[in-house]
Amino acid sequence: QEIERLVVKNEVAQAIDLLKVLEVMQGASFWSIQLRIALEGAQGGLEAQKKYTAEVRSIYKNGLLNFIAYNTSVRNEERVSIQKFMGDIKQRISAHSKYDDSVKSYMRHRLMGEWPSENDEISDVLRVEQSHSLADVYETFVGLVQHCLTCEDNAELVSIIKLALQKLDCITDYRIAKACIALGLPARTVSLRRSSG
Repeated sequence: QEIERLVVKNEVAQAIDLLKVLEVMQGASFWSIQLRIALEGAQGGLEAQKKYTAEVRSIYKNGLLNFIAYNTSVRNEERVSIQKFMGDIKQRISAHSKYDDSVKSYMRHRLMGEWPSENDEISDVLRVEQSHSLADVYETFVGLVQHCLTCEDNAELVSIIKLALQKLDCITDYRIAKACIALGLPARTVSLRRSSG
């Protein structure tokens, strides 16, 4: 919330500093790295974005984080249209020889915002995400809850999500509160106070 508040106030450098503190405390996550790439681009332009992406890729030389960081940076470049990016990344993921189908489903979700239509493939996305940071697990859960709101014909998924939401009694996330209302569940009380700054 604090990072969001700083970005809205156009205090991007302070948002980056706070993100750095969070990474020191909790470790790097896909969420933090993808957000930092975007913030570096907003603050320092393409060169700052590319510099940070190169730093990340030099630390994480192999694996998903390297692939995600590089392609997130490409997606954020002004010269790359969303249509071109979606076509290119879909092809790159499909052609990747080291990823099995479950990881490819996860990568399409992570980089394209695409949820699979089959429940077993949704399970694959959640299983792959379990290997990552708690921030990534939580954001993927919220994304699935929001996706579920568009899947009224998938009664099994809707039922599971409703059950999961009923078990959340200490989460004060406005996205969860809105989903509860949309699914006919008791709404969580979420304060959306106006900031004084």
